[in-house]
Amino acid sequence: MTEAREIGRLYMNAASDAVAAIADHGRKTAQLAGNNTLQSFTYLARLAGAKTGMETIEVSDAYYRNQLGALGQHANNLIDLTRRMRTICLAPSERQEADEGVLPAHEG
Repeated sequence: MTEAREIGRLYMNAASDAVAAIADHGRKTAQLAGNNTLQSFTYLARLAGAKTGMETIEVSDAYYRNQLGALGQHANNLIDLTRRMRTICLAPSERQEADEGVLPAHEG
């Protein structure tokens, strides 16, 4: 009976950790989306105010570089979520090894 309780506790902890990781990822994604929306409006305002073709190119260049940075940040968030979920799904003994930087034996 004690072993069943321990297993149940481990599963509940893993489920709680997974929910927290997903919620954190959702928060980061929403924050990125909000920032992106504000930057898009700023870009449109600056683009409308451009007086020369060169100024239009400069404003667009800055905006697109910013978009690439935002895309990179989103990719990093996905990588972080993937790593966190992998760690959560490992058995407790493997989780400790993963925290220490050692890969489990069944992965190559």
